[in-house]
Amino acid sequence: MEAFLFSRMEYILLIVGFALLIKASDFLVDGASSVAKRAGLSDYVVGLTVVAFATSLPELVVNMLAVINGTSGMALGNVVGSNTLNILVVVGITAVIAPMVVKGRKMAREILMTLLLSILLLGVACDDIFSASAQNVVSRIDGIILLALFVVFLFYIFRKKNAPEEPKSEVETIKKLSAVRSTVYLAIGVAGLFLGGKLIVDSASQIAASFGMSDTVIGLTVVALGTSLPEIVTSIIASKRISAEMALGNVLGSNIFNGLLILGLTSVMMPVSAENGFSPLDLYVTMLGSVALLVCILFIGRIGRMVGAMFLAVYVFYVLYILNVI
Repeated sequence: MEAFLFSRMEYILLIVGFALLIKASDFLVDGASSVAKRAGLSDYVVGLTVVAFATSLPELVVNMLAVINGTSGMALGNVVGSNTLNILVVVGITAVIAPMVVKGRKMAREILMTLLLSILLLGVACDDIFSASAQNVVSRIDGIILLALFVVFLFYIFRKKNAPEEPKSEVETIKKLSAVRSTVYLAIGVAGLFLGGKLIVDSASQIAASFGMSDTVIGLTVVALGTSLPEIVTSIIASKRISAEMALGNVLGSNIFNGLLILGLTSVMMPVSAENGFSPLDLYVTMLGSVALLVCILFIGRIGRMVGAMFLAVYVFYVLYILNVI
């Protein structure tokens, strides 16, 4: 009876952790965006930097707490799982609800970046590809390289901000909050993120252990889904109210933040093991999704309901496979 109650409590804490994480992200976006507006940044730059970073903060907090707790496999699984989920589930759900019509080839470059990012992550995480005796680990040197590439990406963003064809940012209606209110929002957001992240890491680790699952697998599935909820909500709203380019841009930007900044910071803090339960297949699935997106953008110009349903089906089969159901 005690074991049953313990198990139920872990699930409750996991759900509470996700709720805190999502609500804290809202506070952080509002507070940070207001501060950025007060600093004179344009709506476009705020959207590509502050908002994109805020939607990736759940992954960052969960990763750092996972490394501190000694469950680094969850950290790598969270990043790769979130990126796979963004490509297949976020785009899939968004397309099923509101088909995404993308004019021209303006998103092709960013999609290609996400494809190259997956190839890069394959190289830094799967060292045994180059040497059979090598230990699979994302080292501190790898983390420094990822962070350096993230700086290059930021330069690309700020250079691109003057392009006339860019859509308006989803934060164009941001209101400048008072300095005190902005500070309070920031404090609540940071505190909520860390508390929610700790609840998620602790409870997810217990659940994984009770089912005999590795930290990497739980990171690829449950934790990745929870930390990607902000991207799901943002993309659906952006696609229905603003533009498909905005929704797709949110997904691509989040993946780049996750792969370069989040994993980079995590591995610099402590080398991240890629041994326990991690497989190159996880990155191959993300690559497949990126290629499919690239084909849709370049040759079809839209992501319809049928393609969205196919993306969701691929993700379902992928999850069932890594859980050894099929």
